[in-house]
Amino acid sequence: MRDDTFTIGELSERVTGGNERAMRKMLNDAGADPRLDEYAIDPEETVTRDLVIRLFARRAGDRVGHKLRELLGETMD
Repeated sequence: MRDDTFTIGELSERVTGGNERAMRKMLNDAGADPRLDEYAIDPEETVTRDLVIRLFARRAGDRVGHKLRELLGETMD
């Protein structure tokens, strides 16, 4: 596995077309703990692979889930 974390910038570019606020909201909805500041602009902030997997599980049937599946698949051994 490449890494146990992803940056908000990497996720937002791949999933929301660069919309960091939308990405942070989705991650919060998936259970980020502590909650992410949805108004912050910090593309280098990291989140755990576990949180990304939880978001994928919640959104598996839509476009977000498909994008996350691609990203997670690329980062597996």
